[in-house]
Amino acid sequence: FKKTGQLQRVKEEGKKIIDKVLGISDADIEHAVLEGAKTFEEVQQKTKVGVHDKECIPEVKQLIHYYRRKHFGED
Repeated sequence: FKKTGQLQRVKEEGKKIIDKVLGISDADIEHAVLEGAKTFEEVQQKTKVGVHDKECIPEVKQLIHYYRRKHFGED
């Protein structure tokens, strides 16, 4: 896909696409948390996750909790 300019179709190894409409990955969510987002609304503001793909919202909330515990020791 890289040779034909279809970069949006290239999956980076180890990343899981969470929002299938916008192509937002778990790494994008982790990055938002590391930048200071603490709530779903703050992550959504930074990434636009869940705007069109409402089915991903519960998983996003779980990931926010996971990354806050992982990086900041918070519950």
